[in-house]
Amino acid sequence: MSLPRPSLEMLLTVGLFFLLAILYPPYVKAAMDHGPVWAFAAGHCSVMVLVLLAGRRWTTPFWGGRTSTFFSMVVLFFGVLAGVSNNGWFLLLVPPSLHLALSLMFLFSLRGPLSLIERGALFIQPRAPDFIRPYCRKVTACWSVVLFIHGAMGMGLAMFASSETWSRYASWGGYIFIGCFMIAEGVVRKIWFRHYEGSLIDRMLSPFFPAENTERGRRSLEYLRQMKEEDERVAL
Repeated sequence: MSLPRPSLEMLLTVGLFFLLAILYPPYVKAAMDHGPVWAFAAGHCSVMVLVLLAGRRWTTPFWGGRTSTFFSMVVLFFGVLAGVSNNGWFLLLVPPSLHLALSLMFLFSLRGPLSLIERGALFIQPRAPDFIRPYCRKVTACWSVVLFIHGAMGMGLAMFASSETWSRYASWGGYIFIGCFMIAEGVVRKIWFRHYEGSLIDRMLSPFFPAENTERGRRSLEYLRQMKEEDERVAL
């Protein structure tokens, strides 16, 4: 089973969301420190209305139009509360609320035929082998837990810490936390499947964890051999 390759529109959409995620903490801190909060909240809501209108077209293997609408509405809801009350605290709740919602998305995707990580694997490599699916489902569950912890941390800081502390965690502390998990999972995945293709980390790990020594490693070698033969047939 394969999924469509990424379109330019989808890549731009992902880039926009990453940009908004990076800019949001300093934007909120400026609202808290300098105000007026209602003006920052108005800007916040204006951007989200545009995202909400455009989001109807953003349908990907991971992110349907309804999902985009739901997340946009969550962000818009807190923006309206901040503007009406002139209280920037509501803006602090946006990132952790989204992280908790993402945690539930990963969790609920386990009930379907393809979890989010399985979809991601097929998106990156449409010819991904079936034997990776149990591992992908375990990683999906792990992402659900990690995102829940991340969201709970952000929510706790929004409620009980200063805006400065929240901003530090939202700006770089959370990225370090997520980044450490991604690096750890990547190393575990390499050791688990021993799927080596010549990258730097492959050259570092392969002498200590030879693919030939485990059943999963031998399956990975056979998969790489089959893919190479298929590519050679297509090239003829």
